[in-house]
Amino acid sequence: MSMIEKVGNHSLVAAFQAAKVHEGLNDQSLYVTFSNDRGTSWSDATTLVSGGSYAVWGPVLHYDAQSSKLWLFYAQSGRFDQRSPGRSQVGGDLNAITSQDGGEQSRETAPSQA
Repeated sequence: MSMIEKVGNHSLVAAFQAAKVHEGLNDQSLYVTFSNDRGTSWSDATTLVSGGSYAVWGPVLHYDAQSSKLWLFYAQSGRFDQRSPGRSQVGGDLNAITSQDGGEQSRETAPSQA
């Protein structure tokens, strides 16, 4: 799953989920990439939220132009969402990360329960 959000006049932010082998493994993480030229070129993808013990799912971006705040909502599976050892089911807790600078520093912000 992926999503692109417009931030400002020429900037775009894309967020997507990926795992090393296949979807649903607990290492499934969320990544982010940026474009400052309307999507002509993109930065290298950076891990935004690491799956770690449980997979993360369904990144949704929302930019609030009035407050200049970028929101990333996502779900993270938990111990009750395990299909088998090392594999998560879709679902879990809903989390949110915010950024005041178009997502550039949100990697530094710990997720908070939404």
